[in-house]
Order: sequence, then C-alpha cells, then structure tokens
Amino acid sequence: MNESETRPCIRTTKIMDESDRGQAIKLLQEIYVQEKGWLINSNDSFQKGELLKKGIVWFLTFVNGQPAGILRISYDPDIKDYSHYQLRRLPDQISVEAIMQQYKVADIGRFAVAKSFRKNPEVSLELMLAALVETLRRQYTHFITDVFKGEETSPYLFHKRILGFVPIATHETGELLCSKPRVTMLLDIHKFLNTLKDKKGYIYRAILKRFNELNLKSLV
Repeated sequence: MNESETRPCIRTTKIMDESDRGQAIKLLQEIYVQEKGWLINSNDSFQKGELLKKGIVWFLTFVNGQPAGILRISYDPDIKDYSHYQLRRLPDQISVEAIMQQYKVADIGRFAVAKSFRKNPEVSLELMLAALVETLRRQYTHFITDVFKGEETSPYLFHKRILGFVPIATHETGELLCSKPRVTMLLDIHKFLNTLKDKKGYIYRAILKRFNELNLKSLV
C-alpha cells in the first residue's frame, strides 16, 4: 500500500451556503458547547447573515468528508469589539487602537479542531493556509487574535514560538465563557513569511506548495 492510499483526504472550503454553515454549526456545538462549555448556543456564533458579509469569512476543513476544523476571519474589526474588554497593554507594545489605525488588520477567531483530529497537524495547517491566502489576496498586513493562556488546547505557545505572534495585551473577559486569562496577539504577515524563508521548514514548504498550486508565489 503506497502513501497516497494511507493518507487521509483533507480539503478546506470557504463556507458559502447553508449546507456548509450547518456542518460548521454542528462542529461549533461539538467543540465550543459540549466539550469546552465556552458557548451556550452555537447557532448564535455563526448567524445566517454572516454568509452575505464581505468582511467575514469562515473556513471549514474536512478529513475524509468529515468536518474536522473551523476558522473565522473578520476583516477590519471594529475597535469597539475590543474596547469593552478592558485590555491591558503589555510593556513596550503598541495599543490595539493604534494598530487598527496604522495597519490593515484581520481578526482570527473560532479557530478550532475537533478532538478526534487534533493529533493530525495538517488540519490546523490547512486552516492556516486558507486564512493566509485569503488575507494576502485582500492585501491585509496583520493578523490579530485572542488566545487563552493556560488552557489545555490553547495555541498560545505555538503562535508565539513557531508562527511569531507577539503578545500585545491581556484581558479577563471576551466572547467565550472561559475563566482563563486572554492574551491578544499580533502577527506581521510579511515578517512571518520572510522568517519562514530563512528557516525553510515544514510550514514554509507547505505554504510555498499551496501558493505554487494557486499561482500566487509572488506573494511569498
């Protein structure tokens, strides 16, 4: 049996219709409501009207046809969404307000992988690649995201050590019902790509492969 016969079929799609939205809601229910208890109702987290909003994009990753991971990007997020969380800016870091004014910012949220697929790093990588391609095509320069610090499945250390996200603020409350402290993190996308070029590791090779497939190598 060759490798292609044993590797799972992984694909990621931009959610465009009610069918995929329904599968996304089931996945949110499984992860955010049943497993984590971070939401009360998964329907409220992905409302039907978001399919029509150009500034919000959802991605869904499938493994052998089964929903496995999800990610939401909000372009040009409203600073009001951050201001009522009472952010505490970290020393020597720029404020979120200044970031929103100076850069073209995309907010990454609802980035999660179903428990049964978390041992497969390609699921998260597929979601990251989809987000990166979409964001570069729109000519945005930075990702901003909130992660929990100290939560067992938190990507905090991966974001910081591998991807190069920089912690810029902390806060105690947010959209999700979790008692763990939040860390707001910022990624300069082009700096991230240049760093990967120097390392030429697995993630960079995956990005370059995807961009070659889509004829987007000039963006790397």
